[in-house]
Amino acid sequence: MVSPDTVRFAQFNASLNRSNAGELTTDLSTPDNAQAKTVAEIIQRVNPDVLLVNEFDFDESGTAAELFQQNYLGVSQNGVDPVDYPYYYVAPSNTGIPSGFDLNNNGSVGGPDDAFGFGFFPGQFGMAVYSKYPIDTENVRTFQNFLWKDMPGALLPDDPNTPEPNDWYSAEELEAFRLSSKSHWDIPIEVNGETVHFLTSHPTPPVFDGPEDRNGRRNHDEIRFWSDYVTPGEGDYIYDDAGNTGGLATGSKFVIAGDQNADPFDGDSVEDAILQLLNNPLINTSVTPSSEGGVDAAERQGGANTTHINNPAFDTADFADTTPGNLRADYVLPSQNLEITDAQVFWPTSDAPQFNLVGNFPFPSSDHRLVWVDLATEPAADPNRRTVAGVDFLGEVTFPTSLTFEGTQVGGLSGIAYDAANDIYYSIADDRSQFNPARFYTLSIDLNDGELQDGDISFEDVTTLRDESGEPFAALSLDPEGIALAPDGTVYITSEGDATRLINPFVNQFSLNGGQLGELAIADKYLPTADNSSGIRNNLAFESATITPDGRYLYTATENALNQDGPTANLEQESVSRIIKYDLLTGQAVEEFAYVVDEVADAPIPADGFRTNGLVELLAIDNSGTLLALERSFSAGVGNTVKLYEISTQGALDISSRDSLLFEEGTAFEVDPTVSKRELLDFADLGITPDNLEGLALGPKLADGRQSLIVVSDNNFSDTQVTQFIALSLDLNTIPVVAPTVETPPTFDIEEPPSGPVLSSADDPAIYVHPTDSSRSLVITALKNGGLQVHDLQGELLQTIAPDSPEDLRYNNVDTLYEFNLGGETVDLAIASDRLNDTIAIYRIDPETRQLTNITASGILETIFGVDDSEQTAYGVANYISPISGKTYAFVTQSDGNQIAQLELIDNGAGKVDARIVRVLTVPVPTDGREPLTEGVVVDAELGYLYIGQEQVGIYKFSAEPEGGDEGVLIDVVKPEGSALEADVEGLALYYGANGTGLPDCLQ
Repeated sequence: MVSPDTVRFAQFNASLNRSNAGELTTDLSTPDNAQAKTVAEIIQRVNPDVLLVNEFDFDESGTAAELFQQNYLGVSQNGVDPVDYPYYYVAPSNTGIPSGFDLNNNGSVGGPDDAFGFGFFPGQFGMAVYSKYPIDTENVRTFQNFLWKDMPGALLPDDPNTPEPNDWYSAEELEAFRLSSKSHWDIPIEVNGETVHFLTSHPTPPVFDGPEDRNGRRNHDEIRFWSDYVTPGEGDYIYDDAGNTGGLATGSKFVIAGDQNADPFDGDSVEDAILQLLNNPLINTSVTPSSEGGVDAAERQGGANTTHINNPAFDTADFADTTPGNLRADYVLPSQNLEITDAQVFWPTSDAPQFNLVGNFPFPSSDHRLVWVDLATEPAADPNRRTVAGVDFLGEVTFPTSLTFEGTQVGGLSGIAYDAANDIYYSIADDRSQFNPARFYTLSIDLNDGELQDGDISFEDVTTLRDESGEPFAALSLDPEGIALAPDGTVYITSEGDATRLINPFVNQFSLNGGQLGELAIADKYLPTADNSSGIRNNLAFESATITPDGRYLYTATENALNQDGPTANLEQESVSRIIKYDLLTGQAVEEFAYVVDEVADAPIPADGFRTNGLVELLAIDNSGTLLALERSFSAGVGNTVKLYEISTQGALDISSRDSLLFEEGTAFEVDPTVSKRELLDFADLGITPDNLEGLALGPKLADGRQSLIVVSDNNFSDTQVTQFIALSLDLNTIPVVAPTVETPPTFDIEEPPSGPVLSSADDPAIYVHPTDSSRSLVITALKNGGLQVHDLQGELLQTIAPDSPEDLRYNNVDTLYEFNLGGETVDLAIASDRLNDTIAIYRIDPETRQLTNITASGILETIFGVDDSEQTAYGVANYISPISGKTYAFVTQSDGNQIAQLELIDNGAGKVDARIVRVLTVPVPTDGREPLTEGVVVDAELGYLYIGQEQVGIYKFSAEPEGGDEGVLIDVVKPEGSALEADVEGLALYYGANGTGLPDCLQ
């Protein structure tokens, strides 16, 4: 084993193939085959725990695989420690098996090209797997006989000489043609008590064919096979050689390995062939195996390597210098739920002592290089986001308030948590130790048939909560509301406290036997006060509790605003709740976020009757701040309106430093941004009457792969209500995380009075590329009322340009401009839009000092759009140098408006830059109530096009030339949720491709 904490998976196309059947066995029967010794030494030096060897001729008895272990791997090569693999696996390969058809359409049947996989004899170029860990041979799945035609949407090749599509192979041939050129194997390996599926293959090279590209297309689909196999819902069509169907079980750990014969950027493979794996969000590509030898080889050999796009450090194959050059062809790709700790390619540089093992052509070992990846045996938390794509109703069960269980009155079920290991639920009773001592129930819920109906729910146990003294909680000493199960088998329970009695809220930890184990600290801002000047409001405090899937963070929230944060929800009034995020490793609150609770849904009857709406539950669905939120509105005489939302704290402003969200005079701070929310379900749409729904729990996965969700109600122990259970199914999609390589400290957009510090919000960045040394480039960021900040590429702050008061300016966006002629000197500029003053600010960038200097001409455009209200004013900005006239322009969009101004930038002759309005473009104002906001703007400097993002409408395209016409074209529109372009369309950028083939990119 590499280390007690890691396991090393490797792949090596070792070129241990021979020209005739049985020849490899003969070569390996003695310990002196030079090539085999060199291959073995490479393997011994890397010492992988699990190894795939490609191009290892297959024999039915497995003799060659045994001899390679016995005579080579198990014998020291050049003093390197032997390596022992007690487990190995070999199976037949399609290579060299006659098909009986003329598959290459050359007019004759027979030969290696007409075999099911290219080969001169059956098993040539096969595979072998060696492992230090046990192989679960009974559950190995092979897919040697899977037919290509049975893959939906298969890229079957087309005969260019006929009008019919996809007809290179006849119907009869397709009834026999196998997808795998060798085979695809799913080999379960038992690693420290867990199963890791080793998914091995060796797709055909995408060459040695004609314009029909039959090998390129087959290569593409052989790669696609594994992508579909590991993606829930995509591999249902797959069948194995034993007749079993379907792909890999959801949540399984796996490692895809093999010579895939496809480079992501270079070579002859179909364009997106390997990207099907590299872009699959279930596959961990956070670390790319690399070597210094690959770089050295590309530089030494030149040829095609000089035109390659891919980083030569990632190359794994030393191919011909003429074409295709060196490529990344070999891969070891773990699942996202396995953490990569290291990854390398064994490719020494030409001056290294071990270079003789890889050498130059003719190679002493192979033209491929061994690739390895180290994986943590304790998987890292999945960083990817989850999002709900669909919600379906599975059923409803109710219990009367008169129900009793083990001497307790069942009711007040305001929170619920699922124990997946034991397939049971824990539900907290909202009983202030008045009816019975504070407690939680243990329940079983049967969803095996995909429905919830009478008889599916049973109460199994009841557990009394005990305080730190070991006694049951005294009457009225708590108000338990939320419950969350931690990975250590304890539960965290929240209490609202009682503001009228000055009883503090809590988030406490309990054993499953009910004993209190600890508590999380509650900040003073949440504690009730006698005069209601601050702290929680009565019965509007900590209703919720949830823990992230990795067990690291706990979230809870106030049901409505704290006294010092604003009003409660009413018919025409939202309320700002606080979501608190605790780090359970430290027990400390680490962030707080503002969540806007909707207005009360319905007017009560009578009109002065009781009404409320609140955030009553949270449920984390990933480790990246995505949660489900339950809002329950109640109006006397009407009933409950309950809505389920998906919310995200990603990017939301951390307000933990603020004790109050109000100024002294009672006006609210601008909290930007708050937690984002998206409505998933109004429970009334299910055709049922929702009770006082307050608890959420993710249950087991259903048989069809969907995620179950249980919702439970607090009946308030009222005879007019019921305890209601609702089961839903969720279609969950994965959004791949983009992990930052550098992250700067947060800034804030809470506007202090003029006497206080100017806090700010990072809104829009611009990259300044240094003219001579790219490593000295800059990131210039607009901070709204905070001005500008300048960072280097390592995230170090180099300069802050701050106003004296937040009321002086509001820089919303910034863009860079190169080679502006100022007084006969060429200078680089940063141009910021000033939303507060409806103008622009212009700064000179000094590439030597990396400092910005304000060179805005005095009196520059006192107003661009003629409206000085800080709303319909300058917003987005993008710069453009006309290739026709050589003039320099800035395009400025209008916040809360539909205008775009084109400004010409002018040298005023005094070392400053002035501007004049050249023209004003407009985009249509929506007539359906959507706002006309335009912010995102980018200019194609090569083709002279201007792209405008209208946030709730889509993307418009204009000519960037003043004489190019004022009519814009809507090139893409905001579509329903889940489509490619969703509201809000805020940021636009341009990707430049070769020969004008780039594309505008959108940040939503």
